[in-house]
Amino acid sequence: MPQVQLSAVRFDYPDPVPAATGLLSGIDLDIADGQYVCLVGNSGSGKSTLLRLVAGLLRPDAGIIRIGGVDVDGVPPHRRDVAMVFQGDALYPHLSVARQLSVGRAKTNARDSARLSDIVRFTRIEGLLDRFADGLSGGELKRVGLAKALIRNAGVRLLDEPLSGIDASHRQTLADFLTEVHQRGGGVTLHVTHDGQEAVRVADSIAVLHDGRIVQKDDPGVLLDKPEHRATCRLLTPWGLNEFAFASASESGSNRIELDKLSDQDMDTTPTVCILPQAVSVECIESSSTPMPANVRPTLQRIGGDRWAIVGNLVRRASNRFTVSLPLHTHGRSDEGDTEALLRFNVAGHDEATKSAEPGRPVRMVFANDAVHFFDADGWRQDTH
Repeated sequence: MPQVQLSAVRFDYPDPVPAATGLLSGIDLDIADGQYVCLVGNSGSGKSTLLRLVAGLLRPDAGIIRIGGVDVDGVPPHRRDVAMVFQGDALYPHLSVARQLSVGRAKTNARDSARLSDIVRFTRIEGLLDRFADGLSGGELKRVGLAKALIRNAGVRLLDEPLSGIDASHRQTLADFLTEVHQRGGGVTLHVTHDGQEAVRVADSIAVLHDGRIVQKDDPGVLLDKPEHRATCRLLTPWGLNEFAFASASESGSNRIELDKLSDQDMDTTPTVCILPQAVSVECIESSSTPMPANVRPTLQRIGGDRWAIVGNLVRRASNRFTVSLPLHTHGRSDEGDTEALLRFNVAGHDEATKSAEPGRPVRMVFANDAVHFFDADGWRQDTH
């Protein structure tokens, strides 16, 4: 049964490659047979490096890589049960598509020829066989590259940013195509991307890569609802994450808030709060059209057993982004005067209350208790609810 296992895998490029580029400092990752896994991380986080390690194009400095339960240390790429679709097209410019597909293949029997015909039809490149790489679109290059990989009939498919550079109108079609390839071919698919929403669309499991480690791996729904690390929120949350630092009573400025009451227990470090945009709603305060009083501080307040809110004046809105002003009163230091804090919220929905919010009106940004996550200085979740 094809499966991929990485245990305590370490790798670092030698100088003069910039520090931290592609650095992997202890990767533990298990991919079972039949799984379509997306590896998500920021640019330069080592995603492509990890694929190359599995493919055998690079050798780890430490750790073990197993494919099908077998340690593949020292096993050359062509003897591993893998096929890789590179981020670039990786096609020969002087060869037609038909010749590209035959490179490296020995003479074949009728069964192999039938398989090739099926792959050509399945990848929808019948009309491209006589063309050359420099005359193909991005989507066509991706399909040809995938066809080359499928011809190997490998149990492990490694896809390096397969949807990058594709027009938005074609990305969903190609994403559906990739999942269909996996379902038909079986085995393991490991798909690298920096786009969290792309990963949510295609994968049954997502691994989040941060600072050279897998900080979380689970079903997309679990990662969205219960992120264990701030990187998970940042990479997977659509519409832009609401992320705020905390302030003491004497601090002012944008992107800082105070807590009305965090918890009965103390947290180890001053946390950052992340509020999922899909859970935020905007409520206009009908009882007053005047600015909020000066003693209102930018405070995250509980307004019920399972709801939180931040109250202020709406300054501006642009699509799903709301800028809210909160006067910041400096306690016992009136000589410094009152200052203003601006908080910018990303909101996913457009309900009637949200649509009616107009600049200059007092509003409450309301969200459920389980949409608020606190993270320590190292990015790990320290929720207290």
